Amino acid sequence: MKAFQFRLQRVLDLRVSREQKARRSLASINRVKMRLEEQIRQAETNRLQASTDLRSGMVGVLSIEMLRVHASIGQQHARRARQLVIELAAIHPQFEEAQKSLAKATSERRGMEFMRDRAHREWLRHCQRVERREESELVHARGEVA
Repeated sequence: MKAFQFRLQRVLDLRVSREQKARRSLASINRVKMRLEEQIRQAETNRLQASTDLRSGMVGVLSIEMLRVHASIGQQHARRARQLVIELAAIHPQFEEAQKSLAKATSERRGMEFMRDRAHREWLRHCQRVERREESELVHARGEVA
């Protein structure tokens, strides 16, 4: 008997390809998201450090110019953190869409794999029936010869 061939193999291959593409897309967006989250943490750390530097500069003789510089640096860090949060919020819908796309592609691939597995089981049953029939015919033919 010839080897099993799934007649929808091209469709299954296409579904696997789509799933891989969706997985790569999600990974790409996730890398951007993680980079932004890390930059937000760094900006917050910088802002806290600037705040600490400002407070430490308030000991002893106060220089208005130095206080102004430290306050300005703190505000710059806070602005940068807000900008990064806005960028992260803008990516969120893309991230959710990529997750949905991957879930759909995975579901479609699994459906095709289920069909392939079912067709393979049916092919195996057919092969077994053919073998049993051929064995039965051989036994029957031997019985007639003897």
